[in-house]
Amino acid sequence: MSFDREITNILNSGLDFYNCLISLVMLAALLPSIKTNKATKNLVLICIFLIFFDLGDLAKWLSEGTYPKWKTIVLPVFTFIYYFSVPFIFMFYMKYIEEFLQPIKISPWFIRTGKILSIIYLIGVIISPFTGFYYEITPDNYYLRGKYNYVSFFFDILFYLDSSLILFMNKKHFRKGAFLTFITFALLPISTVIIQLFLYGISLVNSGMTFSILLIYVNLHRNLEETLEEASSEVKAKEKTIISMQEHTIISLSNLVENRDTDTGEHVKRTSLYVALLAKKTLEDKYYTDILNDNYIRLLVKAAPMHDIGKITVPDKILKKPGRLDQEEYAEMQIHAKEGGRIVNDI
Repeated sequence: MSFDREITNILNSGLDFYNCLISLVMLAALLPSIKTNKATKNLVLICIFLIFFDLGDLAKWLSEGTYPKWKTIVLPVFTFIYYFSVPFIFMFYMKYIEEFLQPIKISPWFIRTGKILSIIYLIGVIISPFTGFYYEITPDNYYLRGKYNYVSFFFDILFYLDSSLILFMNKKHFRKGAFLTFITFALLPISTVIIQLFLYGISLVNSGMTFSILLIYVNLHRNLEETLEEASSEVKAKEKTIISMQEHTIISLSNLVENRDTDTGEHVKRTSLYVALLAKKTLEDKYYTDILNDNYIRLLVKAAPMHDIGKITVPDKILKKPGRLDQEEYAEMQIHAKEGGRIVNDI
């Protein structure tokens, strides 16, 4: 069954517009959390290139003909964008799978193969405006498939095969529902190609790709973000516990010193206050701005009580001597800084 070109242009334009709208909605929903994880970033990039892909196809249907003049510029430019976007969608899709499977590592062979296929495919895209390799624009500004257009379909199959192999080779690492959702990225577009054989002129591949990404976003990515948020909360809770343990250790070690030497103990407390005042004033006066900041000062103040910890290795006869230290005793007292560093490093 075939349709009049004007009818197919209207139908295809409507489908492409709808596909763009879906991709834009997904993009808007993803952007606020783009810094959360690499998987989100890759899905954002997939949506961006899907929009380029759909806009390229949309422009093909809307800008045929020579009047008005802008059509003769828009058609070749957006036809080029349409073909150019294809390998990037697949590459970021494969990178998305890779991030989704973390910490499971997939073979780098798949990504490497995808990159090689992309480069060869893009060479064909670049030469097409001059040779009609994948497509050609007629003198009266109409789009036609090129004499080697079948090569682009061949590359599409290789892209699908490469990405599908990642899924099948790592099938045991997916939940059943996740695997089925991912495999739709290959099944839906291929199904639409078969349908197009019976409805010549109707372009459904774009819709197949867009809806498969929509399924991934709805069924998997939102759950992935929730899982990552839970994991992030657990990490933060553990970090707080570790920090609390570290602070308790500092206080305990400082108390060891205080229990041996009351004067030194008071000195330890005062030192933290002195350090805080000096560091804040130094920052206000804009010294050492490449090092000092609020977080650095916070850690500095917490570390300050440890500066005399090494004195626990100093014998009582020296540490508690009421009179002046002789030269030998003073030399032994001086090693407390080095010993303090060793103790902290061991802890």
